[in-house]
Formats: sequence, structure tokens, C-alpha cells
Amino acid sequence: MSTATRAAATQGAPDKGATDKAPLIVVRKRAVTVETIWHEGGPVAQTPTRYASALAVIANPFAGRYEPDLLEFQAALRTLGHELASELVDVLSPDQVHVYGKG
Repeated sequence: MSTATRAAATQGAPDKGATDKAPLIVVRKRAVTVETIWHEGGPVAQTPTRYASALAVIANPFAGRYEPDLLEFQAALRTLGHELASELVDVLSPDQVHVYGKG
């Protein structure tokens, strides 16, 4: 977790910094899951397939109001996305990642 994300999560409230335009992301919780599949209807695999997913629950600073421009908020979320992806690679090990996506 980045220092900025960790500070906001620890405080539990967004730190708007120098401007009110881009609120800091407040992470309420994160989770990583790994599923290991040996057999799903066909022959038993010699090497299991592993699927991993990561998620974060964040506070919505725009709840209850209309916000016409979300681009700065989306840009701030990139750091969290990179952190989650790095966590997944660490869980699986880099040589075991064959495909990835986001949902």
C-alpha cells in the first residue's frame, strides 16, 4: 500500500491536500484470493491451475452528489490498481502469471 493510501486508510477520512479537486483515495479494506483447481470435469491435472483476484473497497467521495468530471479521481486510482496488481504477482510469483485482466 502506498504511503498516501496507507495514511488515508489509517485516518479513515480523505485528505484533500492542497486542492479540493482530487480527494485522496480512502481504502476501507483490501482482499486477495487464490483458487487452485486440480480437476473440473476432465482429467486430473498434473499441475493445478491457479486463479488469483484482488479487490479494494474504497470510500466514495462523491456519494450523494453529481460530479461532472471524474478524470482526476480515476487517475488517483491508478496507484491503487498498480499496488493490487503487484500484490497478485507476489502471491503467484512472476513466472506463474500467464494472463491478466480487470473486471
